[in-house]
Amino acid sequence: MHRRVVLCVDFDGCLCQHEFPRIGQIIQPAFDTLIKLQQQIRTRLILWTCREPGQGLEEAVQFCHEHGLDFDTVNEGWALMDGFALHKVIADFYIDDRNIDWKDTKDEELRWECIYRRVWDYHCKINGLNSLNVTK
Repeated sequence: MHRRVVLCVDFDGCLCQHEFPRIGQIIQPAFDTLIKLQQQIRTRLILWTCREPGQGLEEAVQFCHEHGLDFDTVNEGWALMDGFALHKVIADFYIDDRNIDWKDTKDEELRWECIYRRVWDYHCKINGLNSLNVTK
């Protein structure tokens, strides 16, 4: 069985245009990429956002669901270390619009294609697969 890649994804600015506290316009390449990764390599997704219960979190989760994207957890991880629950969310990749490299690419489709390639290559690496011989 393959090890699943874990992605921790911010909401405002990554999945929709940043218009907090409202929900901005959908960033379709983000949804397309994450759904594709879930379908192809069963990526685990964590929604990691500053939105809290009663302050737009439920609406953000519903917005994602209505656009075909569901998460394994929301604002929490599931990792246990030596029997203790961790407060820090552990993931292979953290996708956030506040990332230093994020603003280097203005084209959303190109940005999300690059994310897709990095996650795909990492999936192949940790599972001992040759990324050139595996159909994307």
